Amino acid sequence: MKVRTIEKLQDKLQEEMSWRRREIIQMRMRARLAPKDLTSLRAGYLLLYSSWEGYIRSAANLYVIFVFGRNVAVSKLVEGLQAVYFQQQFSAAQNSKTMVSLKDFFYEVRRQEILTPHRKYVDKREKRFINTASNLNSKRLNDILQLLELPTERFLLKENWVDTNLLRIRNEIAHGERISVSQVEFENTAVRVTKMMDDFSNVVLSAAESREFLKSTRLNRRAV
Repeated sequence: MKVRTIEKLQDKLQEEMSWRRREIIQMRMRARLAPKDLTSLRAGYLLLYSSWEGYIRSAANLYVIFVFGRNVAVSKLVEGLQAVYFQQQFSAAQNSKTMVSLKDFFYEVRRQEILTPHRKYVDKREKRFINTASNLNSKRLNDILQLLELPTERFLLKENWVDTNLLRIRNEIAHGERISVSQVEFENTAVRVTKMMDDFSNVVLSAAESREFLKSTRLNRRAV
């Protein structure tokens, strides 16, 4: 997959958003027509969570794909994106538990940091640039934002809700607990989930447009 321009990134984000938004709208319509159908509401809640996790994962990976396609040396990227680039080699060195492997890792870092990123994206669990571990709580979301050097402010006030409402209820339903979801609760969750997805899109596009992935951008801002 190649995402070399802002326009292509925007198109890809919209593509990922549109079918999820369409499903959410359809489930909201069903919930309004049958507000006491508890089975549909429970199933719909699982869809809301999967839309949330799936979109954040997809959008984060699209941003990394975009950055790695900018023809910029790895050493010029902010540290979080360098960590993403070298994560597989670091994990291999860590798992080997030998000093020689660690030495080889540092050698590869020094050798590759002057090159442009050439790591290919593989859209499979544990092989993506960014993974959500099937459990996108507020801490994992914050980790992703910090790793990609994206602003966290828009999501700070939503941390408690993500953990105590969205994730807790999803987990209880997914693990077979007999928990009810009202139509009002479902509707409010749908609105919040869609808003957070939109917010993440805006954060990603803004960072791409202002070249926040470069160390020089951050240094220039501090100098002002």
